[in-house]
Amino acid sequence: MPTEQEGIVLRLPNDVQGHVNPYYQPRYDKGKLVSCRIVKPIGSPALFFNKFLPSPEQKQLKSSFLREFAHQVEAKELQALVQHVRVRTEAQLCALSKAFTTPPLVFDCLDREVVWRMIVGLGNANVLETSMTLHRLYGFPYIPGSAVKGITRSYAFWQIAEHLQIADQKERLQQLDKLLLEGGKSNLDAIQQFQQIFGTTAHQGSVIFFDALPLELPKLELDIMNPHYSKYYDGTEPPADWLEPTPIPFLTVGKGSAFRFYFASQDSTLLPTVRSWLHSAVSELGIGAKTRAGYGELTEASAQPLGGTAGATLTAATADPTPSLETAVARWQARDMGTLPQLIEQLSKIPDAARRQQLAHQLQQKLKEAGKWTRNYQSKSWYQALEKLMGGAPGEPSQS
Repeated sequence: MPTEQEGIVLRLPNDVQGHVNPYYQPRYDKGKLVSCRIVKPIGSPALFFNKFLPSPEQKQLKSSFLREFAHQVEAKELQALVQHVRVRTEAQLCALSKAFTTPPLVFDCLDREVVWRMIVGLGNANVLETSMTLHRLYGFPYIPGSAVKGITRSYAFWQIAEHLQIADQKERLQQLDKLLLEGGKSNLDAIQQFQQIFGTTAHQGSVIFFDALPLELPKLELDIMNPHYSKYYDGTEPPADWLEPTPIPFLTVGKGSAFRFYFASQDSTLLPTVRSWLHSAVSELGIGAKTRAGYGELTEASAQPLGGTAGATLTAATADPTPSLETAVARWQARDMGTLPQLIEQLSKIPDAARRQQLAHQLQQKLKEAGKWTRNYQSKSWYQALEKLMGGAPGEPSQS
């Protein structure tokens, strides 16, 4: 309806007016609007979700709208699109890796799935107050590369802070953050590696973090926030038991939804460290919003993507990982114990059995020199995995 205010008439364009009402089929109970059903197929889920608001009264039925939207995006066509986009993206990454020859651009990927629920982009601008990150072109949920890099950097920062025993000292944390950001010199190898991976104000980082794409179409689930003291929060009343709660519904990515994380570097020796930090970041810190409430925690993916095994498309065309693992083993030191399980996992994927066994023995020698190949570690899973790589015969640990 046109709205007149101070002589100004506001109207929707004619080509828009004819497309607003047909999307919805309202349902009334005793004259009150109680729900609305989307009856016209959605062509662009991201645009529809972020911009479309048919009327103020239907905004009050936010739960009904979000539930209907989640149902709409479960279409088989979108499921097929997820697979197509993932395969095409990996083909593009493979082509990109071939474009770098001196030195080559080496890729790695990590599959992780949601433990409970995840919400990325909750605070983004949206006509319905709460939002989530949907791919602008394709409409399915994904995790932007900036978020992946941010959570990995945050985890690495706190690892360094704990190593320096300053995790609870605000002033020294600020000094550390400034040192890392501005590229100040340090004798600590972890700081030098951090600056090399993520970059500083003086030079760019050596590792590229790409968007994490779903392995299959994620299931969207309706959730709710329920602040009880909204009038207290806006400063109009003191907190009291008689204040009414204000339910705020929002969409989340449901349990079991799996995503593939991609990262690459021309310095392949950095990739095992990045893989370790990223794995720990998404499993310990979580990714997205409301992580302190249990959202955003990811674990190893159990589901395989349709049309192939994990990483098959990408791995088939990327460089042989053996050279980078040879360098990683040669540079391994006792301070890198946190990356040891991931390094051993990567060694197990070397196709040449003889070379795989040789590198396993070299890593065992490194552990002996560091005093980490003792009876105290025999119960560790990485110890047993390394023994298996060396040929299955138990090694002879040093006396503890």
